[in-house]
Amino acid sequence: DGEILSHTLHAYIPIRDGYLSIRCNLWMSDWSTISLAAVLLLLGLNAHSHGHPSCRDKMALWSNDHGPQLRGAVIYQRKYYEELEDEALGRPPAGPLFKADDFTALAACGANAVVVSHPGVFTEDPPYRIDQDLVAHLDHLLTMIERADLFAVLAIRTGPGRSEFTFFHQEAGTWFGAEKLNDHLWSSREAQDAWVAMWRFLANRYRSRSSVVGYELMVEPNSSDVGSDVRSDRINIQDPARFHRRYGQTTYDWNQLHPRIVTAIRKIDPDTPILISGNGYGGVAWLPYIKGTKGKGIVHVAHSYEPPRYTQQETEAPLSYPGNIDIRGDGEPRPFDAKLINTLLRPVTRLVDSAKVPVAVTEIGTVRWAPGADLFLNDTMLALEELGTNYFVFEWSPDYAPYTKDNNAFNFQLGTEPQSIRVDPHNTILSTVCRHWRNNVLRPSKFLPTKLEQ
Repeated sequence: DGEILSHTLHAYIPIRDGYLSIRCNLWMSDWSTISLAAVLLLLGLNAHSHGHPSCRDKMALWSNDHGPQLRGAVIYQRKYYEELEDEALGRPPAGPLFKADDFTALAACGANAVVVSHPGVFTEDPPYRIDQDLVAHLDHLLTMIERADLFAVLAIRTGPGRSEFTFFHQEAGTWFGAEKLNDHLWSSREAQDAWVAMWRFLANRYRSRSSVVGYELMVEPNSSDVGSDVRSDRINIQDPARFHRRYGQTTYDWNQLHPRIVTAIRKIDPDTPILISGNGYGGVAWLPYIKGTKGKGIVHVAHSYEPPRYTQQETEAPLSYPGNIDIRGDGEPRPFDAKLINTLLRPVTRLVDSAKVPVAVTEIGTVRWAPGADLFLNDTMLALEELGTNYFVFEWSPDYAPYTKDNNAFNFQLGTEPQSIRVDPHNTILSTVCRHWRNNVLRPSKFLPTKLEQ
């Protein structure tokens, strides 16, 4: 009827350092253009299938075969406890307060993914139920992350039978009372059932969000430390083999809980990768002891702050990198260099080499004032790049002065001076991290290799 019909074909073709973007107008009468576009599309799909994941296979983002696909940062969120808080967190229900510009700055630095270390959306005390305010808070964070063109990993810190204070046992009686400690998760079947139900709810809510590329079931499981046979005592077993000999197959064994969570998630969401760390606060040494969950879509993860004598040192007791360090605590210093970093990452290396399951490191970091912090992080990231593992640096903090004033030890945006509370865009740590992040190719907007737009 004289009507001119047209379509636009927009193809992203992966190349070594990024994507070649090709846009073709397809006129229904122009068969040569249609043929050329079809060839370009096939080339793009072929190149994509050999080195880059498709939107239908989020698991390919976690493969160790093609080098890291996700490099980014961890953001920290904790529940707002009304009786304890001042302005540092911002406002209920959780903080510190992030704004859209914080994620825009992260993406501009080169990161393509965020681990959202977030409070669970079920209450910590029975009767366990959904906390709708925390759900809305998480929704808002994910929306800002998506608008910044960043992938998101949902990592749950707290929930039924587990409070934020599990990470601060040594500080009980200082800024919070000992009554706030809640680790009933490890002795209560009811709390564990509720943790499974919480993840069933989360999977149902976020399974359709293409930017959510991982569920980390629990941030730093720690029954090996805080679980107890009697209420007034702590297990405090640092040796994985010894712990599992004593507590394997009891409620204190994370390996009997995470398979139940996986089963519940997979009944609802068959596709989103599930990230599981070991006990012992997710330490690298516990990686070989993750048992009970196999199959497609599983990633084993760890947190690496090794050696803690360096990464968590006080300002008045500096240890330098490179240098020498008493790694075993036996009074015998040994060279502290890239070789030692690789030695400390050996459990990751062995798991990668076995090819039994993909592996990633969802937290690395050091206090920013550690001498040589930029060199230490550079060598750590190089080691992980060589292994092909995704990694995330702790932490990316918001530009929010009330929080930054007193919570800045790992905020590498501030530079190396302990007293600094302002972002220094030219500091050596930030520059080093951003240089590695700029190797990223994929973003949510480019995760779909071809688009047909009418």
